[in-house]
Amino acid sequence: MLTVMKPITTSVFTFADLIHGGYVYVDKTARLYDLVRPYKGVYFLSRPRRFGKSLTISTLEAIFQSRRELFQGLALDATDYDWKPYPVIRIDLGSKQAWDAAGLKHSLSLAVNQAAQRHGIDLPADEPHHLFESLVTTLGRHEKVVILIDEYDKPILGNIENPAVGEILQVLKAFYSVVKTCDAQIRFALLTGVSKFSRVSVFSDLNNLVDLTMDTRYADMLGYTQTELERNFAPHIDHVAAQRSCTPGEVLDQMRQWYNGYRFSKAETCVYNPVSVGRFLDTGELSNYWFETGT
Repeated sequence: MLTVMKPITTSVFTFADLIHGGYVYVDKTARLYDLVRPYKGVYFLSRPRRFGKSLTISTLEAIFQSRRELFQGLALDATDYDWKPYPVIRIDLGSKQAWDAAGLKHSLSLAVNQAAQRHGIDLPADEPHHLFESLVTTLGRHEKVVILIDEYDKPILGNIENPAVGEILQVLKAFYSVVKTCDAQIRFALLTGVSKFSRVSVFSDLNNLVDLTMDTRYADMLGYTQTELERNFAPHIDHVAAQRSCTPGEVLDQMRQWYNGYRFSKAETCVYNPVSVGRFLDTGELSNYWFETGT
């Protein structure tokens, strides 16, 4: 019987598009269930770039929007999760670069207003942290709110050597403090980035933030374990083996040597970088794909 190979993508970061497109999806929803099941959770997660953070944010958005049809056959669909819909505020700072405090305030205000418009809300002109707080409290009058912030640190990373970085940090600190100020209105929050800055900087006011970065329970929530690699990509591995005139076992050995170098806890759990895996299985050529993708 001919095994059909699902297509692999390393450029689709929207969960619904991944599912509708019939692409390979390595099911991480059992881990996400552990996050979304409790009555409340406010989390932070740092992972390297191109490691699945944006897809994780998109998947959580679909969960809290109660788009259960997207999860048919996945682990979450077989749990007791209640699928109650919540208003979601999703903010992606990946494209919100700024070189001074004024520019960052403009970018943050734009991001909050875009999020508000998705809920049919018009906000008056104000400082970005006031806009953010107003949006949370407005939505929170009817139902607790979900906050998803991707690439929280992008405005900082582009300004490490900028003399204005101190002012930029203060703007971000005020903005993120809303997650603490509006705690009573929040059902769930997750902030992701590539860096883990000290709690004395942008997160100093967020003493309710649970850091998942080196939490053993979530060490494999992003990236692929050896078992996931062999289970989800077996046809692709066989195909590459035929291309390279070697055995599937030899392909796995090569992949392990090149791409299985990440550990996010003190446990022995290792994971592969998703982009490197996807590009290698697509091209059949070993290369430093993660490095080549740039920042």
